[in-house]
Amino acid sequence: MPLSLPIYGKIRNGFFRSHDFEGKTEDASYEGLCINFPAPNGLGRGSKIRFKTQLYRGDFLLEATGVVRWVDTQNTPEGPIRMGVELTEVGHPRHWVERIEEERVSSVTT
Repeated sequence: MPLSLPIYGKIRNGFFRSHDFEGKTEDASYEGLCINFPAPNGLGRGSKIRFKTQLYRGDFLLEATGVVRWVDTQNTPEGPIRMGVELTEVGHPRHWVERIEEERVSSVTT
């Protein structure tokens, strides 16, 4: 479901290699999310990511990890790109589920 949240994270490209990224979610669910960000930097299916997001403005940063399941470069090699991430671990999972539920309810009533 459509949900825009800020994302700050690291993509691990190997045992000792990683790079930072920033983006925004395009949508999110209990199991995963779609992230938009400026440039691919060697990102690929199977990449492991660690990220933080703020569920509400002024709220604490929630930490999570996931695995990239798909990448869409939107027909330009220099970006922006979209990636689908399957969540593997979420800190404070109850807060994540509550935020998704809240968005689901508001999208049904509007």
